[in-house]
Amino acid sequence: MKKVNILYCRLSRDDGDGAIESNSISNQKAILIDYAEKNGFTPYIVAADDGYSGTNYNRPGWQELMTKVENDEVNAVIVKNLDRMGRNYLQTGMYREMFAERGVRLIAVSDGIDTASSEGDDFLPFREIMAEWFARDCSRKVKAVFRSKGMAGKHIASHVPYGYKKSENDKGAWEIDDPAAEVVRRVFALTIEGFGPSVIARKLRESETEKPSYYFAKQGIGNHQNMDFDDPYRWDSKTVADIIARVEYTGCTVNFKTAQQSYKNKKRYNNPDDKLMIFEDTQEAIVSRETWELANKLRNAAKRVVSRLGEPRPMTGLLFCGTCGGKMYHDRSAPNVKKPKDYYNCANHKKNAGCTSHRVNANQIEQLILSLLHDISECANISEENFRKRIADMWNVKRDGDMKARKKRLTFCDKRIIELDRLIKNLFEQQTLGNLSEKRFSQLSAEYEAEQENLESEVADLRLEIESINDTEERTDGFLEIIRKYREFTELTPEMLNELVDKIVVYERAEKKVMYTEQKIEIYFNFVGTLVIPKEQSEEELAAEADKRERFLKQREYSREYYRKCKEAGVKKLGDLDTRTPEQRAEDEAAEKARQKEHYRNYQREYSRKNAEKKREYAREYRAQKKAVGESPETMASADAGQRASANPPPNPAA
Repeated sequence: MKKVNILYCRLSRDDGDGAIESNSISNQKAILIDYAEKNGFTPYIVAADDGYSGTNYNRPGWQELMTKVENDEVNAVIVKNLDRMGRNYLQTGMYREMFAERGVRLIAVSDGIDTASSEGDDFLPFREIMAEWFARDCSRKVKAVFRSKGMAGKHIASHVPYGYKKSENDKGAWEIDDPAAEVVRRVFALTIEGFGPSVIARKLRESETEKPSYYFAKQGIGNHQNMDFDDPYRWDSKTVADIIARVEYTGCTVNFKTAQQSYKNKKRYNNPDDKLMIFEDTQEAIVSRETWELANKLRNAAKRVVSRLGEPRPMTGLLFCGTCGGKMYHDRSAPNVKKPKDYYNCANHKKNAGCTSHRVNANQIEQLILSLLHDISECANISEENFRKRIADMWNVKRDGDMKARKKRLTFCDKRIIELDRLIKNLFEQQTLGNLSEKRFSQLSAEYEAEQENLESEVADLRLEIESINDTEERTDGFLEIIRKYREFTELTPEMLNELVDKIVVYERAEKKVMYTEQKIEIYFNFVGTLVIPKEQSEEELAAEADKRERFLKQREYSREYYRKCKEAGVKKLGDLDTRTPEQRAEDEAAEKARQKEHYRNYQREYSRKNAEKKREYAREYRAQKKAVGESPETMASADAGQRASANPPPNPAA
């Protein structure tokens, strides 16, 4: 088989825009074909890699070339320059040695290199090293440019997020893409309503909403322009979750999300949060910051899963245990059972993690929240000024206590940080003087530095909390805006609860195994925290409230006494307790035996009567059949009796 000559061309992405003409793929092909035809390198084939870096040899054109080399199908490999092979001098040298072992001639036209002659071979390794240095220098310069743009708050991402588009006037600016932005807003709205990514993806499929990759491909942008889409509406949960997590929809820019280890390795990894650069208000927001934070908070809450038991309660995901801080899970059963379950339990109690149940009835807590929200809405509708003043007064009282405690802690942390600096400095001095061993020095310095790092983090959090406590007016405005949205309501919805309520903390009941007892429940609202709305009541309402309280106390006392008696008797309920005397119990047992005996006699009589009736009926049918065939009943009866006697002998009396 005649061997072929391979003309290899390569152009990296870095050489794409603004590259000199001699490095274009078409120009490389023209030079190589002209050289091959003039110097008799025929037949030849052309292998090209357009848009591939020279630092990585995992390129389709190069892999095809190497396959032919390994199969001994190649006479010569011809390139325009040696750096068109690659810019990794170790791998380039390895391939060059492989060509020499297999008798493949390597020619670099512009560099004047031909391995068939010994001239210039001594400088090949240096040329390969210079090619790699060039790649490293280009990588460093490109990184510097991107770093400068990123630190200036400019967009450095190659593609815009779904919901935005590049501005026609300024390619570095983003504008809202209205059709896609509506889908993004719908995703956030459904998340606030309590739906998870899987359910949202199913709803988008059912409404035939185009998925982002197909939407971008139609416009000729993105990484899937040449893909054949079997189903352009097939959303998946990961796409929805990525949309919810993108903070760019609040109008900010996030730079340096990913990085790569080396210019030789194109694989990227996610940067930690402390290396991200976030710039606010760089483009128009699609959703508000509050909406984004609420949606992401709900992503980590307990999931409201629709199952065969029906739609879950709207409070699911908002209840937390007041003892361990764990989530409260909705424990329910099918509605058609005799005693259906419908309450919330601490998750750590269900997992046997050492916490108690903290059980609370779902209907009661829903009515409590509904009543409190009605009172808040009514108070805000009557007079917003009075409502603002009431919240301000409550926050002033709370702020005085919280501010005092936080400032005290902040002062302590600042003093301790200064003291740790002095202790670390003293450690260095003692170690330098030889008074402290290296092992002891390393142990103490690591402990002091870890403590100092924790304190500095706590100080930053305390300063933010102190600043947030002073934002009373801004918090009140945000809460009132949501209250105006829900002026009239008769039932609770997940969307309404998620926007108004931050969390509901449930404490353990004052007494267990008692039907009537007290249980503390704290409701924390978004923006304002806990709220107590005192109501002006008439004398009749006050009397009814006092009467209700008195009935509750009586019922609780009765419940306590009932439980005490059951515990002493060792039964679950007093109805199971046997209070008869021994004589009454003996009489009842004798009467029960007599009843059972009489029932057995009656059963025997009835059985005998039915059996005799069946025998008479059989005899009548038998005589009628024999009479119909013309034989005497007596003859046939005796014959039939003999046959039956021989077939069924009489039972043994002894048996």
